[in-house]
Amino acid sequence: MAKEYITTDLGCAAFLINSGVTLLRIDHLPAKSNFVFDGEVSTDMVNKYWADDGLVNPRTFTITLRDLKTRLHNERGSM
Repeated sequence: MAKEYITTDLGCAAFLINSGVTLLRIDHLPAKSNFVFDGEVSTDMVNKYWADDGLVNPRTFTITLRDLKTRLHNERGSM
């Protein structure tokens, strides 16, 4: 089985996408959603997000956040 990295944090998910990590799927649970990424996410990359040390384009990050929110809303609405 391939390794996966899972986060429930929307901002972290947007950061990882903008850093080139592949979002495999979103698993919807009753109270939250899990963003499931390709397991090649490095601990260093996640730590950069939490340390406010990551570099991504601010406009692209904002667009990615909006797109993820839209996807969450649309997929939850169709369940």
